[in-house]
Amino acid sequence: MRFSPTEIFQGQPLPSATCVEHQNKEAPGAEEKKPNAAILIAASLIAAVRLNREEIRSLPAVHSKIADGIRLAEMIPARLRN
Repeated sequence: MRFSPTEIFQGQPLPSATCVEHQNKEAPGAEEKKPNAAILIAASLIAAVRLNREEIRSLPAVHSKIADGIRLAEMIPARLRN
């Protein structure tokens, strides 16, 4: 018995849903989110300005200002799109 080409070539082969190795890997296309370079630079500048003349140590106040800088930097492109 022969198969027609449409029966043989039905798309790319995929791993089985029961494959243990496949389940341990992330889904295709779900790469680790990389920070946007422009946002990283903007966040660094914002944090640097806000931390001017302060002692830079691992303190909650320093972490808070860095987080604020990141949020502000992410708001800039969002605002420019609207």
